[in-house]
Amino acid sequence: MGFVPPHRPPIVLVALVCAGGLPFGLLVFAGTRFAPASHMGVMVAATGPLITAMLLSLTDRQPVPARRRMGLLLIAAGVTLLGMQSLGVTENTWIGDVLFLLAAMVGGGYGIAFRKSQLTPWQGAAFVNFWSAILLLPIAITAGVDGFMHADSTTLIVQVVWQSVVAGIFGLVTYTTSVRYVGAAPAAAFGALVPVLSALGG
Repeated sequence: MGFVPPHRPPIVLVALVCAGGLPFGLLVFAGTRFAPASHMGVMVAATGPLITAMLLSLTDRQPVPARRRMGLLLIAAGVTLLGMQSLGVTENTWIGDVLFLLAAMVGGGYGIAFRKSQLTPWQGAAFVNFWSAILLLPIAITAGVDGFMHADSTTLIVQVVWQSVVAGIFGLVTYTTSVRYVGAAPAAAFGALVPVLSALGG
C-alpha cells in the first residue's frame, strides 16, 4: 500500500502511529522511570476501556448501553481496588502515574483510528511499526545509542523478541483483529484483565 496508505484521512493515520507506536511507547517507558511497573498495569491497560468508551462518545457520538455502563463501572471499581496499595504516593511517583494516564489516553484512540483507517490488522501493524522506526531515528541520533551498544546479548535478544515480535507484531495484529470483529470498546475491555493476570503471574 506504500509508505502512506492512499485515500485515508491524514489525521487517522497520524492517530494510528501515535496511539499504537512510538509516542505511546515513549510515554509508557518514561512513566516507568518514576513509578513502579505495577502502576503501569493499573493506570494504562486497565483504564483503557474507560478512556476508549469516553473517546467513542466524543468522536462518534456513540451511546454507551446501560449494560456496558455497568461493566465500565465494575472495571473502574476493580482498578481502584487493585491500585489502592500499589498507588501509594511517594516522591515523584505521581509524575509516572500522570505519564501512564497520558499514555492510556493516547493508546485509547488506537482501536478507533484503526477502524476508521479501513486497514487490515497486518497492514495496520506494518504501518505503525514502519513509521515508529522512522520517528525513532532522530531520537537515536540526538540521544545516542550507548545503552543499546553496551547491552549484553541476552538483554538484546529478550527485548527484540518481546518488543518487536510479541508486542510490536503479534500484539498489534491480535488486538486490531479483535477490534475488527467486536469493536473498539469491547476489545479495549480485555485490558482490564492485565492487572489480574499480572497479579496471578507474580
